[in-house]
Amino acid sequence: MSWIQRKDMQFALEHSSGSFRNWKLQGKSLPIKEQAQLPLVEFALRDGTERIVVIPEDLRADQQGHAAQWEFDKCKASCGETYPIAGKLRLMVAEDGTGTWGLELHNGCGLPICEVLYPRLPQIYVSEQAELMYPHHAGERIVDVPAALASEKYQKFWRAESKPTDFGFEREINYCGLASMTYMDLSDGDYGVYVASHDPGFPVTGLRIETGGPANRWVSLSFRKYVDIEPGQSYTSAPIVWAFHGGDWHLSAHRYRAWFDTVVEQVEHPADLSQEFVLSPHYNFRRFDGIDHTFADIPEMSDGDFDEFGSRHFFMAGWNHMGFDSHYPNYNPDLELGTPMSLKRGVDYVNSKGRFVTFYINARIMDKYSEYAETLGERLMLRTLEQSPIYEVYGPAETFVLCPSNPEWRQMLEDFAVWMVQAYGARGIYYDQLGSATPYPCYSDHEHGPAAGSSGFNQGYMDLIESTTEKIRKVREDSFLMIENCGDIYSSRLWGSLAWNGTAYDEYFNLYKYTFPEHTLVNMIAPRVMPGLTPEEQEQMFMADLVRAFVLGSVFWFEGEVFRKRVSDEGRLEAMLSRLHQALRVRGEVQRFIGTGTFLDSQGLTAAEGITATRWQARDGSTVLLAANSSGEPGELKVELPGESDVALQVLDGTTGAWQEHRAVAVDGHIVIQVPPALFSAVRWHVEGSEQ
Repeated sequence: MSWIQRKDMQFALEHSSGSFRNWKLQGKSLPIKEQAQLPLVEFALRDGTERIVVIPEDLRADQQGHAAQWEFDKCKASCGETYPIAGKLRLMVAEDGTGTWGLELHNGCGLPICEVLYPRLPQIYVSEQAELMYPHHAGERIVDVPAALASEKYQKFWRAESKPTDFGFEREINYCGLASMTYMDLSDGDYGVYVASHDPGFPVTGLRIETGGPANRWVSLSFRKYVDIEPGQSYTSAPIVWAFHGGDWHLSAHRYRAWFDTVVEQVEHPADLSQEFVLSPHYNFRRFDGIDHTFADIPEMSDGDFDEFGSRHFFMAGWNHMGFDSHYPNYNPDLELGTPMSLKRGVDYVNSKGRFVTFYINARIMDKYSEYAETLGERLMLRTLEQSPIYEVYGPAETFVLCPSNPEWRQMLEDFAVWMVQAYGARGIYYDQLGSATPYPCYSDHEHGPAAGSSGFNQGYMDLIESTTEKIRKVREDSFLMIENCGDIYSSRLWGSLAWNGTAYDEYFNLYKYTFPEHTLVNMIAPRVMPGLTPEEQEQMFMADLVRAFVLGSVFWFEGEVFRKRVSDEGRLEAMLSRLHQALRVRGEVQRFIGTGTFLDSQGLTAAEGITATRWQARDGSTVLLAANSSGEPGELKVELPGESDVALQVLDGTTGAWQEHRAVAVDGHIVIQVPPALFSAVRWHVEGSEQ
């Protein structure tokens, strides 16, 4: 697969409407809706607490070769009122086929512009096999977008839902957090298109999908920028990039990463953390339904984690006043669990054994009924354009969102983190929800910084991560941060990102892991509990979660006591634990290679039915394959390996935990590897002449 060059691509414009016509890729027509149903660009004005959507009137289009330009002098609202907003849109297509969009805008009206939506990808007709790679959390692979967005499943997808419109369906989530990156890839057969926002400011940005639905099978992609363009001001956009390729989304991942690396540098972390692959989360100190453990239990709990699962990482939630999801942001130890000194004694014990503790802090919300809601809450609250709070409910907890662009709120979060490291001996701090829930523009009148204006949500969290890391490492230089879920600008600055599971919604964590292979993903593998779930379904979901975490090289997130409580059948429990221990056995053997290696996804691999496998490049020059074999029979992996005639292999059987020597002969640029019948296994080889 390769990028489609400019010489292989051509398009024309309908000058009167500005719509694309006759778009061809390598001599084949791209099936687009030539009379565009959706405007190429639209804006939103802020009139007090009202939002007014406007689109350019009398859009004038011109084309010269592989460059196009659109101009307008005014914009019109649906009510018919016009506004003196003038602008130019430009599309420049380089020799390598990359199309770069730019927008220049002048606000000549008396209202500020608060949103810019542009440019819409032409409405491309797609087949039922078309796939959209979409960066919701750690990634989704959505097959048949028109049907998916029209489905009941997607229309009831909580804060990432699709919605019916007058033209079909729309879905839009905001970066950074709910959307972890600012690129999308739509592939259908022998072509694909990369659509990305290359914005070094990383503002709150909506990643938008629009479709006509199953009856009108087109798809369009675009971006919404939240901005503050005051009357009389001008605006120049950051680039939006389109690029067509031969159908392999991995090319889009490389392109996005190449741009990202020009803006953000990856931070180094304590070396020993690369060898961690188990984390023991303890939410069962205090929750709304009662107290299960006190601080005095920490030594015994940590010993149990280590003795049974080899876990050094003791993760504490529910330690704060009134427990998990209660009374946020009162992050002081709950006295019914013990005194602050009893908490410190527990942490000291864990540290004395060569293990470490991470403390949970929610970085987003305040309890609606907190005694501080009318004082701190009013000052720190994130407000919508209508000046309303944003309420969120988690179980019995009713909360509202605080503004990370507010320096006072960030200082509180940083102080709690530093205090937990300094006073209690914590090594890690976990900022919950930081990379998970929806980022919003904030229209409160409190101070916003380091980025002024309404759209500094992401920059506020970036500042929090950088400042907190600096402060806690002055106390303990091997300390680290974790967050819930992932975001490229956040996860580049911290050690671990908890990508939680919801597999009914086309999750595809490979998307994020391949784009950012050095980022540590943490995956939940504890048996799930949900209404109507049968024991068989629970076991199947557990196995799917376990296999995914294994082949992605993720840190396993589970806790033995909870594991046992959730599985009622003793025989089934023993079988599930046996599989877990097999996965841990193999990971324990290969972590020294993959912990600092590069994840190559399944590129160059062809697996027999029932086998899931990934490929890794280790720093010592060796190649490692991780394989999950659900067939129960020996199977084969076909691996691209040009230029090699005879390869010495080491195969690790997860059943025995022993490496065995094998050889494979390359034929037609491939080798065939026999995979053991064990559920989990690994293969390693080293190319002759490379450094060991």
